[in-house]
Amino acid sequence: MTEPAQYTSQKHIPALQIKDLSFQYEGSTTPALSGINMQINYSTINLILGGSGSGKSTLLLSIAGLIPRFIPGDIKGKILISGRDIHKLEQKEIPALYGVVFQDFKYQLFSTNALYESAFYPSNLGISRDETIKRAKKSLRMLGIEHLSDRTPSSLSGGEKQRLSIASVLSGGTDIIGLDEPFTDIDSSSRVEIINMLHNLSKNDKTVIIADEEVILPERYDWVFVLKDGKIINQGRANTILNYPLKLIESGVKPPDLTLLSPENNIHNLEDLYDYLKASDIKYKNKKSRKEPNLRPVINISSVFFSYDGKTDVVKDVSLTIRKGEIFTLLGPNGSGKTTLAGLITGFLKPQKGKIEVLGVNPSDIEPEKMCRIIGYLFQDPDHQIFSETLFEEVAFGLKIQKLKQKEIDRKVKTYLNYLNLSGLEGEDPYSLNKGERQRLALASILALEPAILILDEPSTGLDYNEVTSLMKTVIELRERGITVICITHSIWLALKYSDRIALMKGGRIVKVGAPETVFTDDDALNESGVIRPDITSLAIRFGGFARSAGDFFENFEWRGKDKLSHLHRGLS
Repeated sequence: MTEPAQYTSQKHIPALQIKDLSFQYEGSTTPALSGINMQINYSTINLILGGSGSGKSTLLLSIAGLIPRFIPGDIKGKILISGRDIHKLEQKEIPALYGVVFQDFKYQLFSTNALYESAFYPSNLGISRDETIKRAKKSLRMLGIEHLSDRTPSSLSGGEKQRLSIASVLSGGTDIIGLDEPFTDIDSSSRVEIINMLHNLSKNDKTVIIADEEVILPERYDWVFVLKDGKIINQGRANTILNYPLKLIESGVKPPDLTLLSPENNIHNLEDLYDYLKASDIKYKNKKSRKEPNLRPVINISSVFFSYDGKTDVVKDVSLTIRKGEIFTLLGPNGSGKTTLAGLITGFLKPQKGKIEVLGVNPSDIEPEKMCRIIGYLFQDPDHQIFSETLFEEVAFGLKIQKLKQKEIDRKVKTYLNYLNLSGLEGEDPYSLNKGERQRLALASILALEPAILILDEPSTGLDYNEVTSLMKTVIELRERGITVICITHSIWLALKYSDRIALMKGGRIVKVGAPETVFTDDDALNESGVIRPDITSLAIRFGGFARSAGDFFENFEWRGKDKLSHLHRGLS
């Protein structure tokens, strides 16, 4: 057996020091990181905020030594873990010091079952087999997935895979843990649980570094760094960082809604803001409740059941009507049946019981080349549906299958690339684009077929706040053109802000269906489905009204001192 890694933590020095770090990827003309200086102390939990292209992932991979050893480029500066220069260490020494969960966590999983996956990291540190299994089981238990020990990673849901990737790194037992956007596939209540668990670990001698594009539970973090264009533009305690919400938005980060309504630097939580607004004579404008439009049904689902193994139903007695020209959102925890239901609507899956009609026809009876003109499906990862050598060929592919004339193909490709702000890039390689641009390309290839229904599977994953809002503006335009949009998401703010109607799901069943005003005022339904009501909505309800977002609150209420927020209105929309 190999000797255990010899490493003694030195808590009297910083856990991590970075001095004048710069890095430029091979073949790139601009640096991904520039002049990074940071210090992170032991037994703290730290948040690195930044939008797409800010350098968050590059920074975490640099700390792991994977840059530039496995990802080539020009690097300058020093990275010290417990006072040890990682560029002077062998790569095999670093995993005993620092463990990292990758942004694309699916590529981190490869074992035959979840227990072996969790055991892989410690099994390479030279510890005993008994200790390895003990750590692996403990990590699975901490992430709430011990019951999945015998399941293959490929059979797990996205959220379960993300939990497993975190467990597999925690089992390594390193003093320092880095996590790159670790909550993208995890539902709202579970995010809170995991952040609290990581916070508790930091109080028990672990040092945690989380990179993210959204501020969740800011009070849990000891220190926050904000990155933009590869540089640290701000750092400090969370309350200090939240004093500048517009700066966060400019960096592609979604700040907590309450910060956009705070006139004073010390108001960042629900109770303090409630007390301030109450003392400021706040009044609801008596906004009339919105009437649901009488739209024609395009999808009818009647008493549908579905099981993958013939034993356990993952969709149970679901009945729904989805209408023409609405944004209809499926919202619920991991494993609630959202993606399976979407598969049934497209005809990829067939129900064991019940009936589904899409435009009056059983989707299973529609030929694939005709179905793509009826339903377009935008995958969670656009790379799973992009395969052509140029943007033009990508958008043209489906049109060629439809056997359209070249003149018509050229017209539609030009139209939809322009519509998604990709005009002028027709000859470029799709993989030269960033993820937000690749998602728009995948959407352009779908829209060129002009489907009546569009399904978006976790459209916010991998996109920063500004990219998500840009995408959803396009979705609203599609709705106005009469296209029905079905959105599958864990993002509560997205569901609240943009949905016409929401279906809460839990355990394969429909818990509640209705407009956001109906769904998010039903405490029993929210509790049953494990969906957490946002603070901004709770605040509005306490004052006798309703708000989907900070901007909605601003429009629906009047209070003394509201005029002081006029400079923030840009961030409220």
